[in-house]
Amino acid sequence: ETYFRYVEAQAENLTQKLELITDAVEFIRKKVDGLSSSMGVVSTMVANLVEKFVAHKLADKFEERGEKKRKK
Repeated sequence: ETYFRYVEAQAENLTQKLELITDAVEFIRKKVDGLSSSMGVVSTMVANLVEKFVAHKLADKFEERGEKKRKK
């Protein structure tokens, strides 16, 4: 009977540890998911800025070419 109590206590201890590990994994998963969505927003903003910058530079180049052709 003492052996079964020992096994039961060990099983309960193991269950508690597994619950703590599960909680820790869930906490980390939520943090990573939050970071991923934040990084998605930041990368979209950066991509939009780069796109606007490149479009502006291209527009300037086309304008320069147009002015050169008009001068000829």
